[in-house]
Amino acid sequence: MRGADVLVEMLIKHGVNCIFGVPGDTSMAFHDALRLRASEIRHVLCRDERHAAYAADAYARVTGKIGVVEVPSGGGALYVVPGLSEANVSNIPLLCISSEISMSSEETHALTDCNQEQLFAAVTKWNAKVKSSKTLPHLARKAIRLSCSGFSGVTALTMPENVLREEYDGKPEDLYATQGEWGFTVYRNEPNRTDVAELQKLLISAERPLVLAGGGVHLSKAYQELEAFLDLYALPMISSVDGKGSISEHREHVLGTVGANGGSDEANQYAAQADLVIILGCKMDNVTTFGKRLIHPQAKVVQVDISEEILTNNQRVDLPIMADIKALLKAANDLKDPSMDYKAKHSEWNQSAQRKIDDKRHRIQAEHQREASRVVVARLIGALEKYADENTVFAGDAGNPTPYIASYLRCKAAGKNTILPRGHGALGYALPAAVGAQIGRPGSRVIALFGDGSFGMAMGELETAKRLKLPIMFINLQNDCYGWIKTIQRLYYKQNYYGVDFGPIDALKIAEGFGIQGLNVLRNSEIDDALQWAWNQTDEPVLLNIAIETIEEFVPPVCQWEKDILLPDHERKKLVY
Repeated sequence: MRGADVLVEMLIKHGVNCIFGVPGDTSMAFHDALRLRASEIRHVLCRDERHAAYAADAYARVTGKIGVVEVPSGGGALYVVPGLSEANVSNIPLLCISSEISMSSEETHALTDCNQEQLFAAVTKWNAKVKSSKTLPHLARKAIRLSCSGFSGVTALTMPENVLREEYDGKPEDLYATQGEWGFTVYRNEPNRTDVAELQKLLISAERPLVLAGGGVHLSKAYQELEAFLDLYALPMISSVDGKGSISEHREHVLGTVGANGGSDEANQYAAQADLVIILGCKMDNVTTFGKRLIHPQAKVVQVDISEEILTNNQRVDLPIMADIKALLKAANDLKDPSMDYKAKHSEWNQSAQRKIDDKRHRIQAEHQREASRVVVARLIGALEKYADENTVFAGDAGNPTPYIASYLRCKAAGKNTILPRGHGALGYALPAAVGAQIGRPGSRVIALFGDGSFGMAMGELETAKRLKLPIMFINLQNDCYGWIKTIQRLYYKQNYYGVDFGPIDALKIAEGFGIQGLNVLRNSEIDDALQWAWNQTDEPVLLNIAIETIEEFVPPVCQWEKDILLPDHERKKLVY
């Protein structure tokens, strides 16, 4: 048994059934071992290392299992770094396996030589070089355990080619997996009774309490407990972009996304009136808090998080609780005093929430009806929402697709059904992420929305989608520029546009070159027919090229931008991230 066979065996024992990667000469032994176990573990080959990492990231988000990406030495390790960093900052459990030159070639300036331990140190939670196949089982267990536990994130194993090829020199009984479900939050830390009792006191005294759900709700899989918590205590809810989908956004008293990017003015204003805010797994950065303006200075604040790194880091907190969110909510639900009528107590507060929700829906409905020279994105999202069911997955790119999805789309059920890169805002994410999401959820329809700037960076993965016959609906929002940067230049740099415009890309011809059918959509009246056609294509990927309003005509739904466009140039102030 070679080292490569041991590695594959350890992955299978830990429940890994899919790996994303690219071909590489130093990783051939590993690929051969995967080929021999093809009935037990799927190997998806992408066109680019960064895209393979994005696919593994999205696969983890929609399945709740650890994602695995493998890349070859040198350039492969260098190219995968952006994808690893996105997952790590977003706390997505992901394991990177990178092959390396043989140890006998170290320090000889050999082709693809690179100090991968130092390279990965900045973008992983933990990484190690496996110097002997004897230590491989232990290090594989450690990598998976650390990735999935506590403040979850990315781990990496560097595998020298000689270790992959050489015979395993350890004991057969060492080839075992640590007990656990290897996905999100393997080991849960329970809250202490004092914290739960203090939370109860705050809930009893509060007149205008509010829950802010962050991405930690998804990582904890606390959906049922959150729904019960909201019902038992009659609480309204808002979410960060990462927390979107923590509960159905069609429920009463759920105001949707808050903050600067895709948050609504209605939800932001409502949040500022709360006298108690219960934060569940949210980092509370400047985007989510609208530059620290979201929560009233006099409000009581409870923050629940699994990590001391997050608690009180960006927000003054009256009651920090370091615990798993699912466990904390269950304890709070079990301790609820049956004599307290929270529904009556919070009746007026919840009615106020519903009025804000109605105001928001009326505003968006008016946006649906607005006519323009090209397609209005709000109308497109509204039409997509009609087709979507509770399992439909929306993968959005950084830049303007993120606020479009966060602001206009309402999730129909709890679950990770919106995948947005909130770590670095890197372009080119949505297209390969859709590949990973579709493989992770083969029974769901996956829709990827990206701009034509991002499309130029990731179009090669259309070949992957076509080769694998993945029924993804790719939507290119064409405005012939880098829309996010151009909007900033419009608002804060006196319309001195620099480096943001480019000639139109014929996305339809590019898709056809990969054997993918598509349609151009140039105006609002063409949306419904195009979506009906695309939705009925269930065996192959399709691409819709949507010509949307230009940045000179329309400001995307970013709260700060929507306010600043109404002000004179000298009164505008760009939000500091």
